[in-house]
Parts: sequence; C-alpha cells; structure tokens
Amino acid sequence: MLRAVRSPWVRAGVLLVLCGLMLNGLVTTANAGTMPVVGMPSTLHPVSPMWQAATSKTRLPFLADQARLGMFSVGDLVMLFGGILIVVAICLHRTLKMQGGLVYKRLDGFCGPVMWAILLKLSIRSRAQRPKSLLRSPE
Repeated sequence: MLRAVRSPWVRAGVLLVLCGLMLNGLVTTANAGTMPVVGMPSTLHPVSPMWQAATSKTRLPFLADQARLGMFSVGDLVMLFGGILIVVAICLHRTLKMQGGLVYKRLDGFCGPVMWAILLKLSIRSRAQRPKSLLRSPE
C-alpha cells in the first residue's frame, strides 16, 4: 500500500495513522478488549461498554484515553497528526502542481526542510522580481 504513494509526506502520514491504530490496539488488547479512561469523572457514563474507568489494575495507562486530553489517547493524537499530515501533503502537492510543472518537478525529490527552504527562497525571489509599481510602500 505504501509503495503506491509517491510523496514522502503522505507516506509519513499513513505510517503515523497506522502507528496510532497500533497503540490503541495495544492498550485495548492489554486491558481485555476495553479502552480504559484515566481521570474519567464518575458522572460520565460511556455509551459503549468498550470504555471503562481506569483502575489501579489498568495496564499501559499512559496509552489509555485521558480526561486531560479531552478523552483522547496518545494513539488518537498520533492518528490525528498523521491524518492532518496526509491532507496538508495532498493540498501542497496539488497547489505546486497547479502553479507550474517546473517548480513541482524540482521539489518532487526533496523532503523535509530542504523543500520548505526552496519554497521560501522562491517566494522571496518572486517578490524581489516584481515591478516596483506593484509593491506597496509603507505609509
């Protein structure tokens, strides 16, 4: 599945989503098929029996859902970050592709800070090459 994806950013996002799923599966499996919730108020009653308040016998409580994090677990946050990375990478890919093939071809093989440095440099260079009449003067 990962071989079909060309962008290293999308690959990283997919791997983060898979890691988040693995973390959630690990804590659920370690706790007999339930997801413990650390710090769950006694007034809150879960809709599903899959969620239960954490006890002293809870295994891997640091990977469980946390009331401090808005009832999210570490695995949930890792999946969320991976999903955001995928969406941003796809949007950036389409934006660069629409702006011109030359810029896109130059950036296709780069990854990480190199890509952002090139984007910043191109942005600064294109501003410097604008006619003075198009530039705003501070008033």
